Formats: sequence, structure tokens, C-alpha cells
Amino acid sequence: MSGKNDDLNGAALAIGLLGAIVVAVAAFIFALAAFVALIFSIFALFALDGGLSIGEFEIEEDEARRFLALGLLGAGIVPFFVLFSSLLIGFRFQDSWWFYLVIGGYCAGCLVVFPAVESELRKAEAEAETKKKTQILPPPPPQAPPPRPFTFADWDDEERL
Repeated sequence: MSGKNDDLNGAALAIGLLGAIVVAVAAFIFALAAFVALIFSIFALFALDGGLSIGEFEIEEDEARRFLALGLLGAGIVPFFVLFSSLLIGFRFQDSWWFYLVIGGYCAGCLVVFPAVESELRKAEAEAETKKKTQILPPPPPQAPPPRPFTFADWDDEERL
């Protein structure tokens, strides 16, 4: 054992402890996101057959289809991107990481991309509704020419006609 107890050892211990806490919090968030994605995916699978109502929440077929499709797309894109990046920079990762990459990609597609896509779709639908409600009025009819100013008759008006 080293008898050298200085501030550097204390700082290393603090940084190591902080790193362990960050890793534990990240693992907890990952597990929580995976659980939420699993529950929502089960609801989406039930909603594929005619929609699903849970209390005041309704899940339509197309929403469920988009939810599952974006999750599967994320489950494919994230591992492919990580593989591409690792080949590009020469980083080797363990084979046990594939499972976590696929689950993380599925969670990212379901819980991050899907809400963004849904909010944009709802904005587009609201704009379409307001455009549909806005009635385009036809142009006003052309105005008749102004009447001729009134003049008194002259003594020879009948002869001029």
C-alpha cells in the first residue's frame, strides 16, 4: 500500500464515484425507457385491430402503425449507424452491445421520433382544417356605370331625339 495520501487521490475517487453514479442513472433511464416502450408497443399491437380506447385516451390504427414502424426503423438505423461510425473511426465494440443498440434504437424511434412526427402531423391537420374552414368569397359584382347627371329639359329636346 502506498502511504501517499494527497489531494490527487481524493479527486480521482470523487471523479470515479461521479462516473459510477452517471452510469447507474443512465442504466436506470435506459431500463425505464425500454419498459415504457414495451408497454406502449403492447397497446399499439392491440390497437392495430380497429383502434383502442383506454379511459380518455384513444389510439387509432394509423397511430399504432406509425408507432411500431418508427420503433422498428429506429431499431435498424441506430445499430447500422453505430456500425458505420465504428468502421469509420476504427472503434471496436463488443458483440454484447448489439442487443442494447437495438433496444435503444427501438426506444429512440418510439419515444423520441414518434412524438415529433405526431406533433407535426397534428399541426398539418390543423392548418388543413383552417384552410378548409376559410371560405373564399367570389369577387364583388361589377358596379353599374354611374348615372348621368340630371339636367333640365330644353325647349327643343323633342326635336333632337
